[in-house]
Amino acid sequence: MANIRCVNIRKSYGGHTVIEKLNLDIADQEFVVFLGPSGCGKSTMLRMIAGLEEITDGSVSIGDRDVTYLHPGERGVAMVFQSYALYPHMTVEQNIAFGLRRQKVSEDEITRRVRHVTGLLGLDSLLERKPKNLSGGQQQRVAMARAMIKTPKLFLFDEPLSNLDAKLREKLRTEIRKMHLELKTTTIFVTHDQLEAMTIADRIVLMRAGEIEQQGTPAEIFDRRQDRAYRRLRAAPGTYRRVWRTYAGDEDRGRAATVQDGARIARRSECHYRQDCFGGEHGQRRAGDRRRRRSGNVFRH
Repeated sequence: MANIRCVNIRKSYGGHTVIEKLNLDIADQEFVVFLGPSGCGKSTMLRMIAGLEEITDGSVSIGDRDVTYLHPGERGVAMVFQSYALYPHMTVEQNIAFGLRRQKVSEDEITRRVRHVTGLLGLDSLLERKPKNLSGGQQQRVAMARAMIKTPKLFLFDEPLSNLDAKLREKLRTEIRKMHLELKTTTIFVTHDQLEAMTIADRIVLMRAGEIEQQGTPAEIFDRRQDRAYRRLRAAPGTYRRVWRTYAGDEDRGRAATVQDGARIARRSECHYRQDCFGGEHGQRRAGDRRRRRSGNVFRH
């Protein structure tokens, strides 16, 4: 069990309070995204759960155990940071296995775990390379593998994709979601990107000025059109008005089709909707789509 309970959390720096009496419950195996603008307190909240920031007041429990005053290493959490934080003089294999070797785990067990996580993340052929010989996406996957190998109770992601280009972000979003479905580990993911939140979350926690303004599934968040929090989010540049989730089966939550201003613009994959919703096409980002949008030959939900 790795359910999380935050009760009356308050965080102050001197006389300035950044989070005031925040309460949140996260279920075991749930994927929760903290979404909000810079400075809203989402990363601070994540760091307090990890034990990297002291809590001014309140309590945090992980798996029904109070961890408020426990050292980060005793909480059973793994964190992936925005910066990759890889050791430049070590190979990929040495970076991934570093934590286990410090814990004096047997070499046979280390080899087994390294093979397992690198197989999940497609790093098998890169084990002898050093970080300087890896792309940004590969380095981020190594950082994820290093966190996964310890089999933690809780995964924490602090804007891990913000340094990557759009194509790599899309690919790694899919890999993170697949990893969650495979491992079924409780996960908290911090981002200010609405598309990221909508495509990977079971539940979105919308934060502003150290408070939770709204929370719910992606569909619930963006269907509450009368809410002030929704109107602010919709007004932000690049906001996607609606997300349509497709389900390939119980074991695969599928891919997301996004809609902006009522017209579908994102890549469609393994879709089970009627083709006539999109004029019989799969909606690639091509000139054909743009022509259809201009002519009105796109189904508007």
